[in-house]
Amino acid sequence: MAILDVMKKIIEILGKVVVAVVSIGFFAAWLALPIYNDYSWDDAVIRQRETEGWAVASTLGNVIDITAPWTIFKQPIDQIAFVKPDEISIAPTGFIFIDVLWVRRGMRKETESETSFTAFDCERGMSAYVDLDEKDLGKALQFEWRSFNEGLPGHDVISFVCSHV
Repeated sequence: MAILDVMKKIIEILGKVVVAVVSIGFFAAWLALPIYNDYSWDDAVIRQRETEGWAVASTLGNVIDITAPWTIFKQPIDQIAFVKPDEISIAPTGFIFIDVLWVRRGMRKETESETSFTAFDCERGMSAYVDLDEKDLGKALQFEWRSFNEGLPGHDVISFVCSHV
């Protein structure tokens, strides 16, 4: 009888160990999937856009999400700027004109993209959005030039575009 009691005890302990291991596995998967998603969404976007001829001009990761504590230590990329280097056009004024595609990932993990036609003044290190919907040509050509501090996406895009001329 003693052997049967020992066997029952071993089976009982093994059952608890299996439950514990399975529980830890489910918890690890529950935690790992959102972490993986936060840090991998940009790779898929970049691969897709590169097949369309876009090149990465800038990435930015500066969002801390209190519901995702791992973002406190390393912020995932939440914004990517793309340009098509083959489509850079230089005006007689020396300004460069090109579409810039901005892809952003919001706090609710939705991805949105927007394309803006942008003028670049490489000599001064500045850029300006061009309003293609403006009917008055005089107003459309009055650019609101902006410069950006180093490390900001705007600065990175200016540097990227100007290095490809």
